[in-house]
Amino acid sequence: PLGTGGYHGKAKKQTYSPQFSSQFIPLREYVVFDSGKPNEMKKKLFEFNNQVDGPVDENLLEQLTEAICNPTTHSLPPNYSQALLSLLSWPSDKMVPVLDLFRFIVRHKDALNLIIDNEEGNLLFSQILSFSGKNNTDPQRMLTMRFLANLFPSVQSRHLIYKHMAIVLSSIEGSNLLNSSPARVAFASLLQNFCVESTILQKAPFDLKVTLLQQIITFLLSEKDESIIFQISVALGTLVCNFF
Repeated sequence: PLGTGGYHGKAKKQTYSPQFSSQFIPLREYVVFDSGKPNEMKKKLFEFNNQVDGPVDENLLEQLTEAICNPTTHSLPPNYSQALLSLLSWPSDKMVPVLDLFRFIVRHKDALNLIIDNEEGNLLFSQILSFSGKNNTDPQRMLTMRFLANLFPSVQSRHLIYKHMAIVLSSIEGSNLLNSSPARVAFASLLQNFCVESTILQKAPFDLKVTLLQQIITFLLSEKDESIIFQISVALGTLVCNFF
């Protein structure tokens, strides 16, 4: 079911041993969420598209979803940016498959460039971030954080996160209180990617590192799942390796 894993893919990440070893610190690889069940996502998109006012043209939606889910074999259709904006205007209770589509969008270079390069992309990015706040559901917040985590491997999309750093950090505040385990894993993975970036880049602003430290400590104090505790502890170790 949606919100407890559903059709969403799991993160690609290191397999952690239950016994701590220094080989894990510092981490130098990003967590990404680029697997999943796109056919189920597409089915939901078309189902909801028939229920909203001002639906996206079905042929355009078909071409858009095929291109994003199969970037090596399909090209984006004309006017795809307007179609993406239309999807983000859907009612809140129909946003889960839309946000999942954006999780996949980072696999398509042209679609990713749209988000990175222009004013229309900034609007898309801001609208996606609006679903990460405390007033949104766990599935919406989870998918937003998965989308953000997926931006890290690309230098260009990583720049987007830094450009909107204050908004990103503000939007994920309080995510340690998420109810579902998949959502907390997404939050831990996003914090982990920030910590890896601070180690690799070695030029992360000091105030960013302090904010990450505060987020991690707050998370550790409330988390009960041992695997998530281990993941975020390794992220903490990575962060402090190059804190000053």
